[in-house]
Amino acid sequence: MNWGKGLAIAMALFIAFIVVLGIFMMRSTDSLIDKDYYEQGENHTQIMEMEKWGKKVITPFENNVLEVQFQEDGGVVKTIELKHIADSRNDRIINNQNGSRKFDLSGMAKGHYQAEIKGETEGHAFLKKIQLSIQ
Repeated sequence: MNWGKGLAIAMALFIAFIVVLGIFMMRSTDSLIDKDYYEQGENHTQIMEMEKWGKKVITPFENNVLEVQFQEDGGVVKTIELKHIADSRNDRIINNQNGSRKFDLSGMAKGHYQAEIKGETEGHAFLKKIQLSIQ
């Protein structure tokens, strides 16, 4: 085989490789765009307001016990969403039916969590996001 034929085969293989990569790229469903992008945009101002009120909430975490403290009396914790950083099968949602302000998390899987605490303080809805490490 001469060098011309080898070069033509190499170029044909390279073009086929690029076409296959293009097909995989077009069929990929992994995107950075959320399906509810516009709804999130509409709710952005409301979420920012909730986070502003969340700054007034204090959340100490010791010995796998999360405590939620309010500056004013009458604060209420409604839900706590715990998202496990490494394994979404360990995600949990705590619906606070009894008005508790202390939550024992020692029964959960060990690891790092992103916690979103939602409730009311001083008559306003709040959202507090914190990082936890359950031992």
